[in-house]
Amino acid sequence: MKITNRMLKTSLSAFLSIVLLLSIIQPQVIKAASGQDNTQLNNMIEQTVQYYKDYYNDASNKGAVSDSWWELVALWSAGQDLHNGTWRLPTWETKEPRLRPNAGGTDHIRYIYGLLALGKNPAHAWETNRNLWAELAAQQDPATGAIGGVNKHIWGMLALSAGEKLGQDMGSWNAASKQKALDYLLKAQYADGGYGLSATGSSGDTDITGMALLALGQYQGQSAVDAAIERAKELLKKRQLDNGGFDSVGTWGSGDNSNSLSTSVSGLVAAGDDVLSAKWKEPNGTVIDAYARFQQNDGSFKWKLTDSSTNRMATEQALVALLDIKHGKSVWSRLAEVKLPSDQSQTNGRTILVGEHQTSVTEGTYLDPLSSSKVTLEFLKDELPHVISVTSSTYLEIEPKTVVISTWDKRLELPHSLGTSNDNLLTKVNEGLSLVNKETTGIDLRLKVGGDQEIRFNQHVTLILKGQGDKEAGFINENGIFTLIPKYDNSSERNEEVYAYALNGDLIVKTNHFTEFVTYISKIKETSGGDNGSGNGNGGGTAPGGDSGSGNGNGGGVVPPVTNTITLSVEKRTIGEGDIIAPVRVELQDGDTAYTVLDRIAEKRGISIESTGSGANLYIQAIDGLAEFDNGSLSGWMYSVNGKFPNYSAGIYILKKGDVLRWQYTTNLGEDVGNKFEGNKETPGKPGLPVQPGGAGTGGGALTPKQVEESAKLKSLIDGASAWILSNRKFTVQDNFNDWDVMALARSGKQVPSTYYTVLENYVKEKKGEFRLVTDYERMALAVTAIGKDPSNVAGYNLLEKIYNNGRMTNQGTNGLVFALLALDANKTVVPNDALWTRDKLIQQLLAQQNTDGGFPLSKESNAVSDIDMTAMSLQALAKYQDRKEVKAATDKALSWLSSQQLANGGFKAWGVETSESISQVIIALSGLGIDLEDKRFVKKDGDLLKGLRTYLNTDGGFAHSRGEASNYMATQQALLALTAYDRLLTNRASLYVMTDAASTGTQKPKDEKTTYTDEASISAWAKEAVHKATELGFMQGTGKDKDASQFEPKRELSRAEFAALIVKYAGLQPQGTDSGFTDVSASSWYAGYVATAKEKGLISGVSANKFAPNQAISRQEMAAMLVRMKGLPKDADSSTGPKDQQQVAEWALPYVKYAYQAGLMSGEGGYFKPQLHVTREMAAVVMVRLHGIQ
Repeated sequence: MKITNRMLKTSLSAFLSIVLLLSIIQPQVIKAASGQDNTQLNNMIEQTVQYYKDYYNDASNKGAVSDSWWELVALWSAGQDLHNGTWRLPTWETKEPRLRPNAGGTDHIRYIYGLLALGKNPAHAWETNRNLWAELAAQQDPATGAIGGVNKHIWGMLALSAGEKLGQDMGSWNAASKQKALDYLLKAQYADGGYGLSATGSSGDTDITGMALLALGQYQGQSAVDAAIERAKELLKKRQLDNGGFDSVGTWGSGDNSNSLSTSVSGLVAAGDDVLSAKWKEPNGTVIDAYARFQQNDGSFKWKLTDSSTNRMATEQALVALLDIKHGKSVWSRLAEVKLPSDQSQTNGRTILVGEHQTSVTEGTYLDPLSSSKVTLEFLKDELPHVISVTSSTYLEIEPKTVVISTWDKRLELPHSLGTSNDNLLTKVNEGLSLVNKETTGIDLRLKVGGDQEIRFNQHVTLILKGQGDKEAGFINENGIFTLIPKYDNSSERNEEVYAYALNGDLIVKTNHFTEFVTYISKIKETSGGDNGSGNGNGGGTAPGGDSGSGNGNGGGVVPPVTNTITLSVEKRTIGEGDIIAPVRVELQDGDTAYTVLDRIAEKRGISIESTGSGANLYIQAIDGLAEFDNGSLSGWMYSVNGKFPNYSAGIYILKKGDVLRWQYTTNLGEDVGNKFEGNKETPGKPGLPVQPGGAGTGGGALTPKQVEESAKLKSLIDGASAWILSNRKFTVQDNFNDWDVMALARSGKQVPSTYYTVLENYVKEKKGEFRLVTDYERMALAVTAIGKDPSNVAGYNLLEKIYNNGRMTNQGTNGLVFALLALDANKTVVPNDALWTRDKLIQQLLAQQNTDGGFPLSKESNAVSDIDMTAMSLQALAKYQDRKEVKAATDKALSWLSSQQLANGGFKAWGVETSESISQVIIALSGLGIDLEDKRFVKKDGDLLKGLRTYLNTDGGFAHSRGEASNYMATQQALLALTAYDRLLTNRASLYVMTDAASTGTQKPKDEKTTYTDEASISAWAKEAVHKATELGFMQGTGKDKDASQFEPKRELSRAEFAALIVKYAGLQPQGTDSGFTDVSASSWYAGYVATAKEKGLISGVSANKFAPNQAISRQEMAAMLVRMKGLPKDADSSTGPKDQQQVAEWALPYVKYAYQAGLMSGEGGYFKPQLHVTREMAAVVMVRLHGIQ
């Protein structure tokens, strides 16, 4: 058949029409091909999936759970079987979490997508058969169409669209509500085509714009939507970098980062673009090339190029985006195509529906045995009728008009039995009983009432356990934590949440919450009588429960009944995770505050507390790893006593007998825990800040929304500057400027490299504590104080005494005076009255330096002009003394002079040059004085201090000395100090140079706090002190994952690899490379770098030319050789004397053994060295501490 040109043209037109139609209906299908066969893309995906497999197979991560919905969705998208045993799945796969139907945030969306990835139906979620889609739809504002803030709105639209496509019951989500939601999203687009967290704004956020395309992509074909998509694409194209990545711009933008890359890529794919096409290829690479820069060797991803560690969010978002490219379709759309089970509701036993107007319910008789079968009452309202449940073993009564005050599904399980033969249960109960020095050998009765979720009432209900009057009782909450129920000898009504007493042979439990209950017979735990007054253990005195000498523990006598108690709980119910500490009765000690009780019980239970400040300035940052801002910018910890939220710090709230203390996690400044925020009173000089630091019941002061927002913005800058310092500064060699690095890191809450203090001590030893400049002592004292160490004892030298008795104090003009005050005041140094420089003398001398214009010069004696930086530093030193009239007057003059010197752009000129350091010093000064940076004196026509400082910020996170220059270490140090100082002011924490909270920074333990290991009793007496000293110095650590509940394993033999790592750390070296030349040292092993470095430095040798035997236990003679090599064997070492058994020492090791023995580095027993004996961890600790002490 002959095909004419006309026929061909007609056929081609028809074909193109079909293609065009398909591209309108499902644009992503047409774009899929380009990612399918991309080798680089596929390799990156495979490496990332392998990273996740390796992570969950790693024994050190055995407690990790795949709890992130993004991670679950990413793994599903990668085709992984989430139920094949590789992945540890969250409990909320099958068990209902504490999720309120009207919960704020993105929790409903999280569970919807997480359940979809797990093959569950969110319309029939969990054992309670909840419809999460209908609950989410009900959160839409009928007037505006918004489902929440812009971020939640976007994801809400996506989730609801998925449910609709899957044909599920969507509740109130219909065509009208869907259109309203779309209209809201279209109106939220900024003029530049972007989207932000707010529905109004001018400069779009790269990440939110990409996310908005995910939702808009579902509605393509509508002219308004298509126009919005094109505008958003245009913005993203403008934001694309030459390397193929995407820039997060704006004042608080993150620059080039993998998260912005991922959200942009996923959004573009959802909108139908082929991101591998020429349109999205830049001169220096494609988006795949951009990803390659962020992928780590193990397949994970980091957030920014300057980061060194894996970022879990960056990794899961990158995997999602890479798979979107591969499939040519958004995973959030692909999840809308899964096949769902129709119903996941479970039944067990009987369910009785209680009518709304029913006044009473009675179930069971005295002849019915207590069985494991569940009988569930289902109510229609929170106010309950009269409920009675009877079995042969139990009697439950709920008085009429009792109200359920917790979030619940209106289902209540009546008492049913659980098994008692469970070793884990017995262990759990005994752990709780150990807090009161008791133990039990078995569980008599175990029953459950209420259900899996905690049900709380407005008053006590009664549970009678028949024939159990001679027993004690406890309860286990939904998190598996056991709590002892106090038992009294009479039936008097009490204000505790739960208590018990015996009556007619039965045990009566009065409780205002339902949970799992157990009964048992306990006895006093047998003790050895303690250590006779060392202050650490149980005394052996004759008084019941008393102590001998100064010991604080229980002796072997009978523990007296506890009567002076309060009730403590630590709750995270607002995020659906129950209690960290379920309500427990705590014995009250003299002077106990709301903080000391929390701290004491948390320590006993191995629960971490992160705090800053003390007393009135105490602020709780995190409990058990749950921190402020973890669940939004308004989240954090608050405390209440007897239902009221005090307006001052927990550090000064004195508790009294019978108080009910609740620490509660809030996600919205207390509104969700019953303490609705009602604005803030201002303090003169501190606009917008609370009157009392440490107030509002948060443990450190409730923050205004503005404070929270500003602090969150500062955090990204602080993180960036900290990362720059850690990446670009070396702490393994002595550098005076490292002291400022350390202080900036420590005060901003970052981890200080452990090698720093070792290097500093060695330097001070080398100099024998003598330095020419007084500022050397001051600088080191400040850094040492910042990391929680003692500046009065650095390698045996008192730096503080060298300051206040320094004869060269004024040789450095104003500088020496300023930092003398700051160093001495940092942790309340006691200065002797006869000191050469008392505080009064320092203050008077500093005030005398002030020029008539109000500024401070480098040196008044040299007739120097006023200097910006020195004036700001002088104000920092004088900040503490504003109650002195002469100081206040000098301060006001100095502030006026600084204000007059500030430029229109918010910056300053020092010696004719604008620098970032001057701005930083002024910010530190104002923050120390409690002056907000929005003070009108320091807000100029074109900018303020923060805006001025940000103009020196580089994309690598560091700060420049002058604008446009590369990041500079001094500029970055000072900028980090400034940002930290202002953040501390905003968040009501101790100021930068008030370091009484130094132990709370997370960088070091306080000097008088010893790490206590769980196997402390196994450490030999001769080694105990050395073990703790080695731990304090950072030479050795515990072996458990939990730093607060780890073992030392003192008797375990040390391997050659472990000892190689130990001496490399001690020498202040960093592991370099992985090729040691030994064939039995794998380059992928954790010790490869240490072995390579130790060999390169001549610290170790192999057992043969090419074998190191890394896992072989190290012998004493091998250890002697390594240590002496590191220290250096003296040429004149005495070779005549040695241990009695030196003939048993290998010939090659003999010189080293002799020197180690003679120098006291290693001793023997009775003159015998025992060279072949294997070294244990406690032996190594002793030797390393001895080596440290040899100058």
